[in-house]
Amino acid sequence: MQDAGLGMASESSKVKIEAINTADANVGELVSIDMKNPDVLKAAFIAYGLPLLVLIAGVLSVGAGLNAIGYRGDSEIVAGVVSLLLTGAAYLIIRKNEEKIGQIIGYSPAITEVLKHGEI
Repeated sequence: MQDAGLGMASESSKVKIEAINTADANVGELVSIDMKNPDVLKAAFIAYGLPLLVLIAGVLSVGAGLNAIGYRGDSEIVAGVVSLLLTGAAYLIIRKNEEKIGQIIGYSPAITEVLKHGEI
């Protein structure tokens, strides 16, 4: 599954996602997709909130750890770099397990209607 984002897509932008077909849509048709608000919020928290928490926790814990062991170098820069690496790793783990996470949180977009070209 890929993140379709919020809002409407233009004809020139194409996004491929898996959705429940409640509107009897066919391949290639323009459709309206609906998701429940709690599902969107859960997905947004996992996609953005968890990496942000990893970044903050990394800065605080690495910085404190370096100060605790008496590191005399620039601990803020080291903590920042390590935190960015940890955040990147968290993001990659989330992307790799996107389908499993979607099943766990109940991420279920549904096609609600088939759009005509003038309805975009």
